[in-house]
Amino acid sequence: YGVKFEWCMLMRRSIIGLILFFCSQVMAQISTEHYIPPIGGTVPGVEKYILVITALEEEPFEVSVTNGDGSYSQIVSVSKSQPVELTPTVNGIIKGFPQSQVYNKIKPDEGFFLKAEKPFFANLMVAVRWQADILTSKGISGLGQEFYTAHMHTSYINTIANIKSHFISVMATEDNTLVEFENNVVKFAGHSSHKFSVTLNRGESYIIGSNINHL
Repeated sequence: YGVKFEWCMLMRRSIIGLILFFCSQVMAQISTEHYIPPIGGTVPGVEKYILVITALEEEPFEVSVTNGDGSYSQIVSVSKSQPVELTPTVNGIIKGFPQSQVYNKIKPDEGFFLKAEKPFFANLMVAVRWQADILTSKGISGLGQEFYTAHMHTSYINTIANIKSHFISVMATEDNTLVEFENNVVKFAGHSSHKFSVTLNRGESYIIGSNINHL
């Protein structure tokens, strides 16, 4: 019986640990503020770009959605039973997924701020011709001064390899934010050095990218 007791206690601790870990991950995604930098890509045409806002509150509350320069601004009502789906556009052009001059250009109007008095979730549903993804904002927990990125390597090379790419996008939450990029192996497209920097003001975004054959 002693062995069974120890095993049961171990299982209980493991389950509790798993629940705590799961809860901490969920809580890291729910926030009163969300900052969403733009998506980068080389495939023309966006089949789906939907900003999904959800909440755990039973009573509806307002969420403001604004892009970096304020050219897009909307207030929506959201609750547990009333999720919201938006495709933000300005003059018929989707914001958050630039289709021209994607890399190495400061973009004042592509990133988004979302804010409310009560915590909520924010997700992006993105689809292009060959790929789709769901990206989850980490809210205030996602803010920081140092980040690392990991990229998938592939040896699959064919006639469409030149349009496959990796990207990193950043968005400033304060004026005069100096962002330094460094990779000792890869030189990102348009840069002759492994290390470079850009200064952004609040709301401005910047995307760097590299062809998949270079990774």
